[in-house]
Amino acid sequence: MQRIIKHARLQSHRMESSRIPTVSTACWTLYGILAIAGVSSALGASYVRLEPLPAPRIVAAAEEYPGGNHKAVHLLDGDVRTEYSSNAKGTDTFVEFDFGRPVRIGGFRYQDRNDPATIAESELTFVGPGGEALGTAKVVHVNERGGVTFHALSEPVTAQRVRWQITKLGNGYSTVGGAEIAFLAAIEPEPSPTGISMDAELSSVIYRLEPASGTRLSIACFLTSA
Repeated sequence: MQRIIKHARLQSHRMESSRIPTVSTACWTLYGILAIAGVSSALGASYVRLEPLPAPRIVAAAEEYPGGNHKAVHLLDGDVRTEYSSNAKGTDTFVEFDFGRPVRIGGFRYQDRNDPATIAESELTFVGPGGEALGTAKVVHVNERGGVTFHALSEPVTAQRVRWQITKLGNGYSTVGGAEIAFLAAIEPEPSPTGISMDAELSSVIYRLEPASGTRLSIACFLTSA
């Protein structure tokens, strides 16, 4: 599966021109940050691989914004250009998903609308096949226009239905919703991450110098990883 890491920015603030790092140094620093994040998450006794689950059905949702362009099903269509927005329901905005059978859920991925109406927090409620509540999970969002939030559950939950509800608005606008939602399956733990491989190369670099009392360097690295 190809995955592109876009606009990963590293900035050096107010550096003297003689101390501006080379492009390769800055980009390898980015690789180092990614590696450290991986090591930090691997301090436990085992690894749990997360893989995309088949898209569930939407069985209920808050009233959609009028006009037919902001339907709840847009959350599952794989197109970030289509969005769901409630009809100004704010923190009463919710969507209920049904997988048709119990599945082992380990993660949640969300992309916000390309709109000022962002969200700051939401809640996942997991429900069993008999309608019994299995637990909840609080999700803290990046709260940015078009921002992507990934949430790994502290413990996988086997559930058939999930209710997603917005609990805190980002900027006070009530026409909230989202562009995409996906759930991730928790695969059985393994002692080492055998399913991970990466072969990354620098495809392009954009840099800008801003004259000031010092020099400000902004580097954008575009990396492609397998």
